[in-house]
Amino acid sequence: MLLAPPHGPFEPTAWGDRAFSAPSEGFQPLAPILFGLAARVGEQGAEGEWLRVTLECVKEGETFTVHIHGGGEHRFPLPLQDPSELFAALLAHIQGFFVRAIDDYEHGRHGQSDMGFDFSPRPPPA
Repeated sequence: MLLAPPHGPFEPTAWGDRAFSAPSEGFQPLAPILFGLAARVGEQGAEGEWLRVTLECVKEGETFTVHIHGGGEHRFPLPLQDPSELFAALLAHIQGFFVRAIDDYEHGRHGQSDMGFDFSPRPPPA
């Protein structure tokens, strides 16, 4: 997985701090922070498609809340000890899209437009 901007076109490259909706330095707005995670789908090592899952994160007291756009909301006590629950939720979100898409196709439901993430238009640079 790689960081990606939360909106607009993206390529699976090292976005670093530019992936976040808040600046990396200076004044920090008191608002949720958005960013994208780019994940390759398909076989490892093969040029595959990349998709972006957008996350919205906010700290409220001693709770860290992550909203997966097109998915669910997950709350974690701080300090975050084990991120495996979040990773499992992300994987379930991505897999769920493909399971639903296959089911829609098999049952003649076409033209759905809400998928909860975006695909990158080209593979990463070598």
